[in-house]
Amino acid sequence: MKISTLLGGALVASASTAAAIAVPDIHAKRQSQFLLTTGVQNNGIQTRVELRTMRTQNPDQFNLYMLALREFMSVTQTDPLSYYQIAGIHGRPYSAWGGWTSQAGPGGYGGGYCTHVSNIFLPWHRPYLALYEQQLYSHVQNVANSFPAASRARWQAAAANFRMPYWDWAVVPTCQGCQVFPEFVSSAYISVTSPTGQQTVVNPLYRYDFHPIVPSDMAYNPFASWVTTLRYPTSWQSNAVSQDPGVTSQIASNQPNFKQRLYNLFTNYNNFNQFSNEAWIANSGVQGADSLESLHDSLHTITGSNGHMTYLDYSSFDPIFWLHHTNIDRIWAMWSTINPNTYVQQANAQKPTYTYPAGTSLDATSGLAPFNKNTQGLLYTSNDVSSTTSFGYVYPETANGASAASVRAAVNSLYGSGVPTGRRLKRDSDASDWHYIANIVSQKTQLNGSYAVYVFLGEPDADALTWPTAANLVGTHGVAANFADADNDQLAAMDVPVTGTVPLTTALQDKVAAGELADTGVQSVSAYLLQRLVWKVAKYDGTVVPAANVPDLSVSVVAAEVMPAASPDDFPTWSPYVSLANVTAGQDGGHDDAWWGM
Repeated sequence: MKISTLLGGALVASASTAAAIAVPDIHAKRQSQFLLTTGVQNNGIQTRVELRTMRTQNPDQFNLYMLALREFMSVTQTDPLSYYQIAGIHGRPYSAWGGWTSQAGPGGYGGGYCTHVSNIFLPWHRPYLALYEQQLYSHVQNVANSFPAASRARWQAAAANFRMPYWDWAVVPTCQGCQVFPEFVSSAYISVTSPTGQQTVVNPLYRYDFHPIVPSDMAYNPFASWVTTLRYPTSWQSNAVSQDPGVTSQIASNQPNFKQRLYNLFTNYNNFNQFSNEAWIANSGVQGADSLESLHDSLHTITGSNGHMTYLDYSSFDPIFWLHHTNIDRIWAMWSTINPNTYVQQANAQKPTYTYPAGTSLDATSGLAPFNKNTQGLLYTSNDVSSTTSFGYVYPETANGASAASVRAAVNSLYGSGVPTGRRLKRDSDASDWHYIANIVSQKTQLNGSYAVYVFLGEPDADALTWPTAANLVGTHGVAANFADADNDQLAAMDVPVTGTVPLTTALQDKVAAGELADTGVQSVSAYLLQRLVWKVAKYDGTVVPAANVPDLSVSVVAAEVMPAASPDDFPTWSPYVSLANVTAGQDGGHDDAWWGM
């Protein structure tokens, strides 16, 4: 099968106002015992640590992690608890797992079990990660127990409190020579101490080897013919190979903007539904266009760079998926400690999943299929998973009785002006500063696959493959999507507007420092951006999509006054955003009152 061709034309559609439909029955086959999702239990509450921290501060545990992940990946793909089948819950192959079926029949309503553009996007992934972690933990114990008797106690001690690590892609690495995209993730081989001695092996963080590739599970070429997961593939031919150095440079180029977006989310978002997912919210105007899901999309698409991670259906087969999503879970846990009184509110499903059709009314009591909390097949709900401790873990920032104040202090230190090696987002004075953001809305599914909106100060080179690392790039807004089904092209007509942002403040401050901009006042910045702000859209193979052909694309600049925090454990105070509609109005993909109002 071939991937469908690009869907051209501006398929303009208004935000959906359709009435909710009833939650369908989620059927389970009768069986003696359901597969349980428990996380790691019976050894206390342990801390998930950052990947580089595990490697440098607990090298024995990192070594076991490498060996156990290799063992996990080697489990036969027909085993429901194999790496392959657990990865397949997320997207392809759109099939039942653990006994759960769909009322829609084989293939479900369209998609894997994962809920994207949804109020339960974050809660669904928590038991998913817990299921993965409990299996990985069992392999860690097995590997530790396989070492010779003389050294076994050492490895068992390292294994006892294992929890899977996360990859913090927003922080500036403090270790000497470290990169934002860790070099030991992008290396094809890694040295390990095995029960039989020192070995150099294929790095399990670099790729997953299908054994075998099942073309019908993957549906489309080249994914149906690639025998390993790939990042930034050299082509879409069956003999393509990864180009991880290209991913390294793109992540490094975008890291300052990732950090700004994350800091803005922590300091200026206090409603769960707005913070958590990228669905456009009717009548929201210029307020709250970003979300953790939108930022998550950018990391997905850039890390894959037209490989598995770029497309939601295939992303979970790449081992970096689990490190990325563990960080997303961590960010949610930190944000929830700061904002404990807001959680899942009712909303209609924007996209179909294996178990839920689009339009289903979902809330905190909706089942998170296919994750069972008991042997009778009772599903977890969002209400069951609001705390990480129910699955046996915490994060460094949420451990030891963390409070809202302590987490705010950690956020300021990691991502705000308190980072000595980072860029400052506000002045050292009591006066407020103006912050500037490019709000972006577009249709998620109507370009037949993932794409990116690149924001520049000045015109970029004509070659779109140079855009992700261009010197004048301000930031990348990635939209992670799937491919249209050749037999049922519902994605082309699906009305799923999503939003995100590219912060402009740091880039503008750099222009002031360089003497290209007089100051960061609204009048000066508006005039400067009117002349210099440029946005371009491309698919991840370098195909340029004219802005006029991107369904419902609208880029609009907003500004807010930000008052510095009063103390290290407090956040800056934001005024309501004001629209600078004139900066982009009248241009293809520019300001549109239908989305942003006036």
